[in-house]
Amino acid sequence: MRENTLIKFGVTSLVGVFAFTGSVVAQVDEIIVSAQKRETALVDTPVSVAVVTSKDLEMTEANDLSELQFSVPSVKFTQNQNALNNTVFIRGFGNGTNNPGIEPSVSIVVDGVSRTRNQSALNDLISIEQVEVIRGPQSTLFGRSASAGVVNIKTMLPEDEFGGKVSLTGGNDSHQKISGTVTGPLSDTTSFRLSASRNERDGYLTNTLTGNDVNNRDRYAIRGQILSELSDELTMRIIADYDSLDEVCCGIAQVNSGLIDGALLQAGILAARPPVGSHSGRFGANFDPSSEAEGRGLSAQFDLDIGSATFTSISAYRENDFNASADVDFLPADILIESVDYDFETFTQEFQLKSDDSGDVRWLVGAYYMDEDITNDRSVLFRDTAGIRNVVNTLLAIQGGPNLTQIAGLVGTGAIQQVAALPTEIQAQAGFENPAAPGTGLFVDANGDPVGAIGALTHPAFAPTLAGLVGTFTGTSVDDAWFVAGQGIQDTDFNVNTETIQLYAQIDWDVTENLTIDFSAAYIDDKKTVVTDVDIIDNFSEIPVVLDPATIGLTAIQFFPQFVNYPNATEDGVFTSSDVTTSTKLIYALDDNTNVYASYSTGFKPISVSVSTDPAVYAGQAFDGSRYFAEPEEVTLYEVGFKKQLDNGYINVTAFSQTIENFQSNNFAGTGFNLANAEEQENIGLELDSMIFFSENFFTTLAVQYIDAEFVKHTFGTCDRTRSGDPTDDCAPGERFRDISGTTPASVPDLSFSVSGNYRFDISDSTDALVRLEYFHEAEHQASDTVSEAIAPREVDMINAAINVTNRDNGFSLTLWGRNINDDEFIQAAFNVPGSDAQAVYPAPGAIYGLTIAKEF
Repeated sequence: MRENTLIKFGVTSLVGVFAFTGSVVAQVDEIIVSAQKRETALVDTPVSVAVVTSKDLEMTEANDLSELQFSVPSVKFTQNQNALNNTVFIRGFGNGTNNPGIEPSVSIVVDGVSRTRNQSALNDLISIEQVEVIRGPQSTLFGRSASAGVVNIKTMLPEDEFGGKVSLTGGNDSHQKISGTVTGPLSDTTSFRLSASRNERDGYLTNTLTGNDVNNRDRYAIRGQILSELSDELTMRIIADYDSLDEVCCGIAQVNSGLIDGALLQAGILAARPPVGSHSGRFGANFDPSSEAEGRGLSAQFDLDIGSATFTSISAYRENDFNASADVDFLPADILIESVDYDFETFTQEFQLKSDDSGDVRWLVGAYYMDEDITNDRSVLFRDTAGIRNVVNTLLAIQGGPNLTQIAGLVGTGAIQQVAALPTEIQAQAGFENPAAPGTGLFVDANGDPVGAIGALTHPAFAPTLAGLVGTFTGTSVDDAWFVAGQGIQDTDFNVNTETIQLYAQIDWDVTENLTIDFSAAYIDDKKTVVTDVDIIDNFSEIPVVLDPATIGLTAIQFFPQFVNYPNATEDGVFTSSDVTTSTKLIYALDDNTNVYASYSTGFKPISVSVSTDPAVYAGQAFDGSRYFAEPEEVTLYEVGFKKQLDNGYINVTAFSQTIENFQSNNFAGTGFNLANAEEQENIGLELDSMIFFSENFFTTLAVQYIDAEFVKHTFGTCDRTRSGDPTDDCAPGERFRDISGTTPASVPDLSFSVSGNYRFDISDSTDALVRLEYFHEAEHQASDTVSEAIAPREVDMINAAINVTNRDNGFSLTLWGRNINDDEFIQAAFNVPGSDAQAVYPAPGAIYGLTIAKEF
């Protein structure tokens, strides 16, 4: 496999070299980006940037950001438990999923406004002009959530002439989509744009217990803009948007069936083994998972020309609501249900003052403020008393331990041992009163002294009483107290307020005609205030089994330990972090169309706080506040680049070494998530982006990323509480972490690339056509940290294709398109099934194809 990877990398590199030597046969428009918060030509921008145009989105029928990854290898999106639970990676760095309190590493910016949570930017793309993937830490200019990079989205501006476009799409799996945009003048100085889309598609998985399709699409979005020249110097842009999602998501596929599945089947708890196979297309859940979301936002941008500089103000307010429910035992047995409801309210204000582009010195200064409120309510409840107890007893039997009734007897005996050692009056107050001598204890000798634990268990006089008490305790514990339907996490009321202030500045100085120095710096200050009110009822988890080496293994069935709320006796719930980030770049122009650069940059991501009960403390253990948060990330990047603008295309090459200290990791541990810091992760890599016209009609695109990633030091790797199949995952009972220093982080393929061939030709004087064939490859790698690559690897070999025919006279176009037309089977993420030794994955969709008819006017 390693040899094949190197061969593929060599072939793609040769293609790039060959493309570079192509003759001049077609003029290519200069690409303009805003990766440095001012418009510059791509060839002059000393940052690694990949650009996706509106035509690219149209030809690949990319409906949302997650589908960009198959054209831009350096960005990656992985789908998890619900429709908006995605992790975004750039250069192999990414987090922020499965816990709304974790700051994302990749900032998604739409028309100059940061979407502070990735969930608020993953709906359908409408009226998009261009998407820029800005690689490497961008904290200095883009703020707190850009430690790995930025996805910068620009939508189409309103125009002062009436026009628009409407498109209808139909495809397999009953895919139906309608989208459109209309623009025009409202007055001599004011114009508008209104865009909307509606997208539906059946699911590609089947829930065998309900018979329904799962992983469908059902979403819509609307976006309105006003652009007005208030005066010769002042312009205003107002944007309002709304989006909604109501989907049955997300289903799983079980990739193997372990000992526990067999035992549950033999015990009659499962009617049949779950379907096995990463792309079996079937899974069993007692009810369908659901995901519902709404988002709404309003922004106002004012640009004031003050002569040699421009002052810009961008104000934005956004609300996002999300609800989800799922059968989180991931078994046909009716055991657990999870319900999630969280809301975001965010206000941001940014001020910029930037010079014009004339002169040898260009500068920019700015200030940014954010106020965000997060509310997270979550419940996880036992669904069926008999079902959960049968599963627990099966788990205990496989481990060779006592069953619940026997455990209850042991607990009862242990409790009596403790009581028998108490002073006589305390015994009586605890309810163990001698009926023959009121006010005295039951377990006392002739002198009225406590008989002690050994005496209570060996004294013949107490035998009938002990037997009766233990029997009563056993019946009460098992029948009325342990693992009862309705117990579990009743409610988690998490409220997190975050205030962030950032001051930043940048200066470009043309030292000579060929040499430019670019320096920028920022101060970022972040403050989080956390207030919680968590209600958990799980009586078995209140037994301090962790204190006895003989019983510590029972923590595996203590599903819902108690949670210490904020504020508490030792923690005030206030978390502050701050840093100064810098970027220094040297740019040298070899000629008017060729630049080389070298840069050193730092990045920062503030403290993340767990908005989850997963850091709960086992009964008998001391409270450990460090489990509730992750320390800030600090990023260091060394990068060199070569950029060449050709008459017939462009080629950009970048080499980098990027290190994150205290990388914030949130990994699934079988029954919950562990939030921790990886002390150091280093990714060293190469990137290549090119587009070359070999003739007036034929051109190619090539994007390559090669990464050597390593946890230089990570002593807080997640221990798995189930048997994952990999001995290195094992930890002693009660432990949470293992040392995985020197290993390769999950979700980081060493090689990924996208290559396309495009041929355009005229059908008639008024009709032209474009044919596109694209191949995307992602080398085999470990999909998730706690499931070994041998069990659930991810490898992608996808072919996309499209044929577009456009009539320039009447504006009609027809596009026949297909994504993953070779029906490649690959997964998005993997996890260990709770309470089982089996593993499951979130499968990616297979072949998607359709026909789009559009009318431009």
